[in-house]
Amino acid sequence: MNKRKHGIKITAVILAAALIIIPVSVHRINIYNEYKKAERLLDNGEFQAAAEMFKELENYRDSKELYKQCRLDYAQELMELRRFQKAEQILNEINDLETLCLCRYKEGEYCLNSGQYEKALEIFRNLGEYENSQELADKSLEELYVQAQKELAKLNYDRAERMFKKCGDYKAASKFLAYEEFRRQQLPSDKDILKCSRQMVKLEKGSIYYVRDFYYYIPDVIDENTACSVYFAGGLGGVILTYETVRSYFRSFEPNAIMIFYMGSGINNIDYKIQESFEILNYFTVRNNITIHDLIITGSSMGCATALKAAVKYYDSYNICPVAVGALDNACDWNIPYNLTNDELELLAQSGTIVCLYEQSTAICDEPVREIRDSGSRLVMIGCRNKGHDAISRYGFSLGCFDSLWTGEFNSEEYEKRFFNMPQDQWN
Repeated sequence: MNKRKHGIKITAVILAAALIIIPVSVHRINIYNEYKKAERLLDNGEFQAAAEMFKELENYRDSKELYKQCRLDYAQELMELRRFQKAEQILNEINDLETLCLCRYKEGEYCLNSGQYEKALEIFRNLGEYENSQELADKSLEELYVQAQKELAKLNYDRAERMFKKCGDYKAASKFLAYEEFRRQQLPSDKDILKCSRQMVKLEKGSIYYVRDFYYYIPDVIDENTACSVYFAGGLGGVILTYETVRSYFRSFEPNAIMIFYMGSGINNIDYKIQESFEILNYFTVRNNITIHDLIITGSSMGCATALKAAVKYYDSYNICPVAVGALDNACDWNIPYNLTNDELELLAQSGTIVCLYEQSTAICDEPVREIRDSGSRLVMIGCRNKGHDAISRYGFSLGCFDSLWTGEFNSEEYEKRFFNMPQDQWN
């Protein structure tokens, strides 16, 4: 009897142990199977599903590490899909700072390439010394600066103002902001310049008019893509610029620009001509709901000094940065009392205007030319290899000097270019 009871007890113990061991074993097998399934999901690139399973198994083997790997792989997948914000959230969650920097860098590249310059600038500035972030921040800033000018040209004042403010003290951002404020307040004038002008000829894309001592060209269509130009003739007196000279220019080139051509001596009534040129450009731009932009100023011979002073005046007084100022045959008569002062040279350099000097020779032979170079202005010198040629100022239109200021190209085997304070690819 005692033996029977003892046997029953042993059997009961065994059964009880089995009831414990079997579920534990089954549980272990299930966990193992779940782990293997999660591994397969990871291998197949199903990172989210795998991460959820590894999270449930966080205390089993290396599930905690594999969970982070899944989240990292998913974040990298999101980066390729340009879902940067979601990727950053995941990388912050798993505290992967190195990949987080890479994610932000890639987002910055995408923003820069897709024209989102404000965001790109912010990202690269925040990345500091990571990779070449400083270089890309500079590139983003320049692109934002150019984009702000385009927004201003289209009279998108609020957007232009926001962009220029983000540019801070970069280049002439403060000048553009001042011009933006001025342009906001301008209303079309009651006077009509066309009424006191005489139409000389209708061209393919516009018309040439004559009034008092200048010709001007007005395109048929004036929009945000319409640029501006002012030309000052040379000589000591008399009618130096003729209608035929102006007309010959448009035989091969008719840019989308409002263009003013002053006749007579370039050094007579300098301040009056500069002021008048601004008023004319302002009249036509306000009338057509655009701004004065992409301005090119040119002078021939004695008119070169006027052109350079006009570039400084537009920057200093009108808050407009000319793209370029061209001086045709400028070295012929440079020893005159109208050269730029030290203050004007400094302002010219600040404006960022490219100074293009067209010479009979490429030597920097006169002190005023050296002063422009030494003041820091971006300078291009285009010189004729044939010193026997006549003055460029007389034939600048037919030689293509005037065209080159718009295109950034001067294609002639007889001329060579030299660049100072700027790389060659910036002249365009």
